[in-house]
Amino acid sequence: MRAPIRVLCTLAAFLATFFFLNRFLGWPTNILTLLGLVGISFVAGGLVSDFVSREGNRAGLMAITALSAVLVIGSLTVGKPWNVGVQLIKLEPKPAYFQMDAALYLLATEDNGPIENVSISFKAPTVDNKIPPPAKEGRSPYSGYYVLYYLDDNGNLLPEAETWDGEIWTVYKFYGQRSQVPKILDHSIYFGEHGVHFHTMVDRLYPREVWWKVEFIATLESEADRLTLKIYGDPENRSCGQIGRGILLKPGEGTEVDFDKNIWVKLFSRLSKPVENKLVKVEAFHREYGPTKGTGLWLYPLNP
Repeated sequence: MRAPIRVLCTLAAFLATFFFLNRFLGWPTNILTLLGLVGISFVAGGLVSDFVSREGNRAGLMAITALSAVLVIGSLTVGKPWNVGVQLIKLEPKPAYFQMDAALYLLATEDNGPIENVSISFKAPTVDNKIPPPAKEGRSPYSGYYVLYYLDDNGNLLPEAETWDGEIWTVYKFYGQRSQVPKILDHSIYFGEHGVHFHTMVDRLYPREVWWKVEFIATLESEADRLTLKIYGDPENRSCGQIGRGILLKPGEGTEVDFDKNIWVKLFSRLSKPVENKLVKVEAFHREYGPTKGTGLWLYPLNP
């Protein structure tokens, strides 16, 4: 068989096999399947060419060429192979990492006793008032832990206990009136009047204790500049927090009423990002308030 005809036959069989595997198996999806696709198509083209050449069968050549054309055209009717895109290297979106710190300081109570069923909420970091897209598909952008501190007379925070899951605690040392770890009755995310909030309900807090939440945020670099603790659309660029006596109806759902005593509190939230192995503040908010029996509070920007 003349060389040009042999080349034509090989090319037709190669293309037909390539398009068929591309359209009906979805190949290639990576480098390995690309190599496999090319290899199978090359072998198929060679076998067909050798068969037709060995037999000297012009009718076989015509039949193979016609079949190849049918396969190519049939593959194109399913979809254009060039629209599939050969993803030799799948580019993952670049991640961006942040840290949120949110703290409730129970500065004092009117009888110097504890408060119970303490419901604490803070505005969560959001993008356009929505939960930010995660850095990895299928995962939550949020993860974190809690630390219980005691505020000493010199304004130092002394760690008492720490937990990641609310069940297993690392105990450091108890101060003041505390003799055992707190019990977390609820921790959830809810969508309120001012957007997405982190909520925690603790069985008991004592005066001078600080409930500190550390939250890690893993989102996309393309959204990093819009991640914020600010209330969406607020002209004063405030954030918000809330404390009250919680009534838990079911996990993730409840309501709040006033405590039976006056309390004095401080609420603080901060968004930071790691830069060269240290945290750099993006924004921070705070508010000290009392006496109150429970309230929602605007948190105002904290200047450097």
